[in-house]
Amino acid sequence: MRTLLIVSLALAALPVSAKPLFGVNLSGLEASKGGRLGWSHIAPTREDIALAVKSGVKVARIPFKMDRVAPGGYLDPIEFGALRVTVATVRAAGIRPLIDDHSYGAQANPTALASAWANIARELPSDVILGLQNEPHKRGADWWPFAQSVVADLRAAGVQNWLSVAGSGYSPANTWDRAQGPHVLRFKDPLKRTYFEAHTYFDKWGSGTEAPCVPGSANRLNPVLRHAQANGYRVIIGELAFSADPSCDAVRSAAVAKIKESPAVYAVTFWTLGNFAMHPRYLFGLTGPGKGKPSVLLNKLVAEWKRF
Repeated sequence: MRTLLIVSLALAALPVSAKPLFGVNLSGLEASKGGRLGWSHIAPTREDIALAVKSGVKVARIPFKMDRVAPGGYLDPIEFGALRVTVATVRAAGIRPLIDDHSYGAQANPTALASAWANIARELPSDVILGLQNEPHKRGADWWPFAQSVVADLRAAGVQNWLSVAGSGYSPANTWDRAQGPHVLRFKDPLKRTYFEAHTYFDKWGSGTEAPCVPGSANRLNPVLRHAQANGYRVIIGELAFSADPSCDAVRSAAVAKIKESPAVYAVTFWTLGNFAMHPRYLFGLTGPGKGKPSVLLNKLVAEWKRF
């Protein structure tokens, strides 16, 4: 949860007039390991989705765990059923879903992962964005060739959905140009339907574990925004968040301004709305007390987004 080509015909072209879309994470299905739906992890509720609509959300990133939804590559009727209902409810509300596997690069076989994703894609509408893997730090240095193999297999299987490919490690925005940029420029998608995903948090270590924001830390976004714009590809800022600490007010304002001014950003999905966010001591909860109620943080974020 910590702390996205006209260079190649394989990468997505950058529409100059495109405006970034406002989004949130709808958390819950990714919680815990193993377990049972409704106990260890809970799907986003209709109240959560209604709150997203009321807040002007256009894209919802929906985290889940592949080993529950598609164990061995086969769709589990209960776990996949919950994901499918969430996707359908989000789409019916006029929000574009981005479903995102929170396995952190644990899978050993790219062919098996591609097969699981292909099985999911066949059961969902083609406008659902497929987030191959959240913060794939368990894969280490071979994440990019692994992801390339998954994408090649998905396209060979006939999957036409837009894809979101996260940067390696924890997908940090602040080192994107050096650590991820060279890999992005070599990445190939025959359909040119790939977004690249970066994350950033604004506390001391960029880990999303402390309340204070470091002054000037909105500049952590600069490497990904500049590299993407200079090289003509689109990014999704998949996770970023601000606590209620007063030090975050100026950082939030600066970060939102940078994102909204960048033609390279397809969407930003702030962390997080939903069951995960309802604990009163959670730093980044966008859900307030009571069903379907916004937190102070969400109200501030929506107001900031509308201001720019």
